[in-house]
This record gives sequence, structure tokens and C-alpha cells, in this order.
Amino acid sequence: MMHAPTHHHPHDAGWIAQQFQQLPAVHHAVIAREYAQRFRTAGAHDGEKRRNANLYLLNLTEQTGVRGFTLSDDDIKRKAERLALQCRKTARLATAPAQAHAALLAMYESQGFDPAALGAYDSTGLIARLSDADFWRRQLTRQQDRQQEAFAIRLGIVRRGRGLYVSDAAFQTLQARIASSLKAMAALEAINEETGETVDMLTVLKGSVANPEVRRVELMVRMRGFENAATQAGHIGTFYTLTCPSKYHRFTVDKDTGKPADNPNYAGSTPRQAQAYLTALWARIRSKLKRDGLTAYGFRVAEPHHDGCPHWHMLLFAPPAQQAGVTAIIQHYALLEDGNEPGAAQYRFKAVAIDSSKGSATGYIAKYVSKNINGYGVDEDFEGGTDAADSAQRVRAWASHWGIRQFQQIGGAPVGVWRELRRLDTAPDGLLEQARQAADAGDWGAYLALQGGVCALRKDMPLKVYTVERINTDTGEVISNKYGEIVGKVDGVALADIQQVQTRLHVWRIQPKAKQPEQETPVHYVAGFDLLQSVLSSSSSGAAAPPWSPVNNCTATAGEVLP
Repeated sequence: MMHAPTHHHPHDAGWIAQQFQQLPAVHHAVIAREYAQRFRTAGAHDGEKRRNANLYLLNLTEQTGVRGFTLSDDDIKRKAERLALQCRKTARLATAPAQAHAALLAMYESQGFDPAALGAYDSTGLIARLSDADFWRRQLTRQQDRQQEAFAIRLGIVRRGRGLYVSDAAFQTLQARIASSLKAMAALEAINEETGETVDMLTVLKGSVANPEVRRVELMVRMRGFENAATQAGHIGTFYTLTCPSKYHRFTVDKDTGKPADNPNYAGSTPRQAQAYLTALWARIRSKLKRDGLTAYGFRVAEPHHDGCPHWHMLLFAPPAQQAGVTAIIQHYALLEDGNEPGAAQYRFKAVAIDSSKGSATGYIAKYVSKNINGYGVDEDFEGGTDAADSAQRVRAWASHWGIRQFQQIGGAPVGVWRELRRLDTAPDGLLEQARQAADAGDWGAYLALQGGVCALRKDMPLKVYTVERINTDTGEVISNKYGEIVGKVDGVALADIQQVQTRLHVWRIQPKAKQPEQETPVHYVAGFDLLQSVLSSSSSGAAAPPWSPVNNCTATAGEVLP
């Protein structure tokens, strides 16, 4: 339903209606209010009011581009089917796979997508995907979601006091999708094909890193392990903050009121583009550190400013003799682009040496981890001026919406091996059993040492996961994905080429429950109510769920907390 502005020139009604049809319906009410406010501007004559209001509306419709981004779900479905059909025809008419590959990539790019995103697929895989309507539907839906959110940012409704981190429309959409996913999970169970044992899929989800509390605790254990390893090595920690140049920020801060104000330098970038800037920046820093033989390892947290623009916090450890060099390199590259703009030296880079006499390095970064997962132990989100447990949901929505990786380990051993080791009750004596015991005890530092230490290269680490082909137990045939590709599944941990230990001992099948749940998951957002956390919380005490999954033979006791 269109929300037309309450104040406008009567001759403009038809034109206004046409413009609104090109704009996302979820933002019509906001646009209508802004139009009416401009039309009522005090002190301006009628012609000037009319002109200002209409230019405002025209500017917004021009931002949507020639294709616009106001398709309904049914429209997207039909467009996906049309594009898939067109791709199938193109592939059939091509004289060679290479010709089909090039033509389909061009078609993908013509729809506003980056063809480099499909660079990992050979011609067979690419043709199969672009001939699939479901693939196109997912791509088009995500594209439109991001276009609409980028529009909301330009509109000025993503900020403190309005839509914190994400627009209210995007947040409501994600809440509804979470509710839909939880409802679907509640209707499924996993059955052990050997024993007939069944497990509710929500129980499986509860013990996985999809559970915010499990994810938070695991991250904290890994960070503590890095700190312990650094202490044993005599290394020291530094807490760095990297912020994007002014042109990536939709809002600045009014010096007089301290409130958000339009940033005249804003160039229209999205949070995803700002994250790409930071990622490229870190790639250059990392290359320089490697060239200079400098060590830096730890963790990175990406979190949003109130207007959605990301910034990074990094807790990095280094030998004392190298700390100054590491800091100088990070600072140099952080200010390389637009480093002379006002406030750059103050806001774009910050380094704080960790003083162990005043607290642990892990404790320093703990609040940033919690604030960006579930708000555990953090009373207030000062960036948003609201309760941290409430704003954490919007941070998760922000990361999900823009495809931003919130947490990244820098250096050290892979967590995949660690998680596989935690599935085991026992392992063959030697390095495998020592690593299993370290993982079982939640001793990330000991695990790092067994993998060669914090500075070891991944290729030189003795323990790695290994994969096997998936086999249909009824037919004995190798299972491929819907695009005809053989995709291996993790089966265990290997010690170099010497020994393997299987961590996934049973074959489980997911199936609908015989008796479907009668209650539907609520989808309406209520301030302070975290739907995902509420469903996945294990007990009133707030303890994390025991580590369990349908392919886990772990014998964790009830109430055990996953490190």
C-alpha cells in the first residue's frame, strides 16, 4: 500500500504516485513524511517549496536505477525462472563448453552481479547453476535486499535513534526468516540409520556454533588460548582499531549537539564495500608484515558504526622487539588513503598496548565479542545508546544482511581440526591423543603448541581434517550435489600421512517428524526479546548447551559448557 505525502501541490498527485511506484514500499511512509516536511518548509514561497519537495523525490527515484528494486517475491520467482530458461537455451546453442561459459557469465554480469563470484566453478558447474531457477532466485533476492538496504542508508534511516545498524524493515525481514527457519527445524529430526535413535533438530542446533552463546564461549576460549600461548612465548598484546575514511560513512557527528548529522563527504558506499576496503587494507598490511619478517597473531572483530559502516578491532600479539614495527606498518597503511582529511589521525587508527597488570588481553576484547553476538555481560551498547542484549540482534542482522564475517582468527591452527577432536572419546596414543585431550579440556593454547606453535604455517601443521566421498548406503553410489558435483564430507583427523582417526562414526538421515509441532514460532519482534537465543537457550541458568550434534559420539555430561 502506497503512503502518499499528506501535503503536496494538487497538480503533482499523479506524478508523485508514479515516483512512489519505483520506490521500496517498506520506506514509503518515511519518504512521504520527508516530502511533506519539505513542502511545508517555513519561510519559503510556494514555488520553492514545491520544487524542493519534488527534486527530493526525483533524486530518490533516480537512485533506484533503470531496473529498480521493488520486485515482489512472486516477481523474483518469475524472473529467476525466465533467466534460468534463457541460460539453458544459451548453453544448448553453444558450440563448446567454453563458449557457453563465457555467454552465461556475460548474462550473469548483465543482471548486476560480479562474475568473479563464480570463478571457482568450471564450465559444468557454472552452467548447472545458471540453469537453475532456485540459484537465480537466491541471488536476486539477496541482491534486492541489499539494494533496498543501501537505499535506506542513503535515505538516512539507518542510524542511532532510527534504525540502529540496519533499517527496521531489514531487521523485521531477518526476524521473520529466523522464525521460519526455526519452525522448519522444529518439524525435523535426525535418525541414526544404524541404531534407529532420533534427535530433534533444534537440539542439534542448540549445541552448534549457530547458537550465539556456544559461539561466544568458543571464541573466548580460543582468544584465551592465544593469550596463554603469547605469555609462554614472551609476546605482548596490542589492541588496534581501524576505521574507514570519511567517504564511507553516511553520517558524521554534529560538534554542537553530538547528534548524527549528514556527512557531506559520503560517496554512497555500502557496508559491504566498506568491509571490502578494510579487507584489502589488511591484505596489504599482512603482506608487508610477511616481507619484513614480523609476527602478528590473534583475533579480529568487525562491528558496525551506528550507520552500518564497519570498523575493525584487532587484538594482536607480537614479540616485544617487533611490536613497534607492527604498529608502524598498520598505522601507515591505515592512513594511506585520505590520510590528510580532518580527523583522520584521531579516528582512523588507534593502538593501545595491553597492560597485563590492569587486566588480561582477553578481557579487553571480551566486551566486543559479546556485544556483537548476544550482549552477554555487557550492560549498554554505547555506540547505539541502547541495551547491548537488544542491539546484539541488530548487529547479527547487519552481518547476515551484508555477508560480513564478524570474527576472524589471525594466525594459529585451524578450528576445524579442534572441533573434530572434541567429538572423540579416545584417540590413538601420541600426538593425536594429546591433541584430543587438549581439545576436550578446552585448552586452545596446548592445541596450538601441538600444531607447531602460533607462528607455524598451516601447511606444516601435523594435524589436518580429511574428507571422504559421501556414499548412498542403499545403492552404494557416490552422492553428488544438485549440480552434479562430488563434494567430500569431513570424516576425521589425520596425523600427516601416518595415521587417521574417524570422528564421524554414524550415518544420520534428516526426516520430518511423525507428529508435527502444533505451535508456530512467533515472528513479531518485541524489544529485548531475542527469538534465536530464546529458542536455543538450554536452561534458565544461562549455561550454554552441551556440545552435541547428530554426528557426534561425544559423551558430554548434562550441563557441560562448550569451551
